[in-house]
Amino acid sequence: MRPGTNAIEACKALKDGDGLRIREDLASLIEKGHESLTTAEKDLLKWVGVFFRKPTPGRFMMRVRMPNGFTNSSQLRAIADLSLRLGNCVLDITTRQISPGERAGNLGKAARGGSALTADRDGQRPQY
Repeated sequence: MRPGTNAIEACKALKDGDGLRIREDLASLIEKGHESLTTAEKDLLKWVGVFFRKPTPGRFMMRVRMPNGFTNSSQLRAIADLSLRLGNCVLDITTRQISPGERAGNLGKAARGGSALTADRDGQRPQY
């Protein structure tokens, strides 16, 4: 690391300075499993909205960006569908939309998106 370079910049340097290039490695990272992720790989995954959480090993929080905070019902249904199919059926909708329980093996599926879900009209979470 050159003087003045922080750890995050050093991680990005592994991808020619572009942290988003971690997407190219998603399939191999998923195949080798969350146990073998390096600290650098965990840091780079943050660039695509995937966060490793020590309290829940093997599950990841996924952040979804909504430009200017705008969304529509179709987009929210797609996010809910991903949480139902690939996560733990829980979404925390805040000023930052997160899905805290994604399983490591489902990250590639989540990154590719999914079909919309017909949500309950009263906004309640479906019971399983």
